[in-house]
Amino acid sequence: MQDGRMEQTSTQPPWRPRAGFITLMLLGFALVVLVRMPQILAQGGRFWAEEGVVYFANSWNWPWYRAWFAIHTGYINFIAGFGTWLGLQLGGLDHAPLVTVLLALLVQALAPFIILTHDFPWRRSRLACASAVLLCAVPPGTAEVWLNTITSQFHLGLAAALILAAPPKTKRLFVLDALLLAVGVLSGPATSFLLPLFLLRGVLTRSRVMLLFSLILLAGFGLQLGIYLTHPVPARSGQDSLATLLAVIALHGPVMAFTGMHGAAVIGRCFLALHQAQALLWPPVLILVLFYALLGWLVAGARFGRATLALLLAAQIVILFVSFDKALSPDFTDSMGAGWGGRYAFIPLVLTGLILTGAVCATSWARRAVAFFALLLVLVVGVTNDRTGTANFANGPAWGPQAKAWQVRHWNMFKIWPGTTGWIVALGHR
Repeated sequence: MQDGRMEQTSTQPPWRPRAGFITLMLLGFALVVLVRMPQILAQGGRFWAEEGVVYFANSWNWPWYRAWFAIHTGYINFIAGFGTWLGLQLGGLDHAPLVTVLLALLVQALAPFIILTHDFPWRRSRLACASAVLLCAVPPGTAEVWLNTITSQFHLGLAAALILAAPPKTKRLFVLDALLLAVGVLSGPATSFLLPLFLLRGVLTRSRVMLLFSLILLAGFGLQLGIYLTHPVPARSGQDSLATLLAVIALHGPVMAFTGMHGAAVIGRCFLALHQAQALLWPPVLILVLFYALLGWLVAGARFGRATLALLLAAQIVILFVSFDKALSPDFTDSMGAGWGGRYAFIPLVLTGLILTGAVCATSWARRAVAFFALLLVLVVGVTNDRTGTANFANGPAWGPQAKAWQVRHWNMFKIWPGTTGWIVALGHR
């Protein structure tokens, strides 16, 4: 169903951002992203963990068609395989990490681009648009997904959630969205989690666009599922009860959004103490009930764009619950750490802020006031936590000197970020 047919339309017509405003917002977004961990560019780029050890090594040793579609941990990560291959082709050994960083920045900017070009409730205000873009750059505890291609899958998953909620209105945007969904579903599980919602919307609205998007996702998911079944990996889920799963979800979802890294660390210790005392883990359940009651109340009160906000909320719930259910640490103590699981929390944290932004624009009176103060808190927490928790992800050995040493010896054990855990890739003479 189309929002305009089922809901009261806004008396204020949608404001369509012009190219200059969009460009300014994207440049500002890129600046905020780069400033968060400037060491990455200062050292001429970096490879992060498996990005270098697995995918760059594949691009160095294998032909392109194998490197692009390499299987690791039970699935294809196309953007990592293609990105490291592209880095080698454009930058050579000396500058390959810089190319992958710039590609990851481009992927990271896709969600803000969709926010500014698709029909969302916040497009009625320049300030709301700026807020929505900023939310993509400042979610706390998510430094792990910054500027590397192996975690670009999560930025593609965020783009998919936005496309689900606000399909394209022009042919050019349709082509771009279809391409993003195809790349996203071939780059990891995150985008696949949204397939049921795409199918449901396509069937209920009889939208050809949504049905076509669903077919794209279904084809990619079928391929990834076949790979997962033929290349099994040990189960990653580590929860021993529903209560512990809800505790992890509450901590890395609403608690992280509204209290940041320090608040989440304190509350995580409280959850852990209850668990160790074998007491009932009721606080996480209460937090989740209140959190979703708030978001549901705000979405229900939207005067326009209600379906869009409802789909953002549905995507947030699906990704938050499924991601953490499939990726919990076997040790509950680890899962209660504020710095753990940032990549799984990234999409839900951004979507939470975007739902609040939409509610500020689309609701009135009490709901608008509540949404405004909740959004203000999320933004303040995000901005003040911008550097918190980045130490483990913002330091590592410089690549350039190692590349020069390789040119002399033609064999070198390259050290990969993070520098504290001994990631090494061996590159022989080509």
